[in-house]
Amino acid sequence: MGTALVATFGILTYLASLLTVWSLARRVERAAQRQLAERPVYVCSCTHAYGLHVAGRCTGKTREPLNWDHAGVELVWHLVPCTCRCYAGDVPPEYVLGNFPQQLNVGDGLVGDDPAGTGGGTRHRW
Repeated sequence: MGTALVATFGILTYLASLLTVWSLARRVERAAQRQLAERPVYVCSCTHAYGLHVAGRCTGKTREPLNWDHAGVELVWHLVPCTCRCYAGDVPPEYVLGNFPQQLNVGDGLVGDDPAGTGGGTRHRW
């Protein structure tokens, strides 16, 4: 009788711990999903993100249709450079406050250099 009671208690304890871990994992997952949903998205009117606008111009690509079916659905398209010339969305706060992301640029590496070479530019890694 005693061993059966201990075994039953052990099984119930195990199931309770599994239920607790599962509920905590679901709570963390829901909190992460809520945080992602609440995070603002910085998108221009051309539907490209803030990071694709370099020196005022958009470096993104847009789809231009080449062929349609009888119902007007695009069948074939090719990518062309975006014609947006100025970012028209909200600026992310980290760029407004000057806390630039520390990420290497694929190009020359340093952004904001003084093109005239007078030493007046700000040098930061992008």
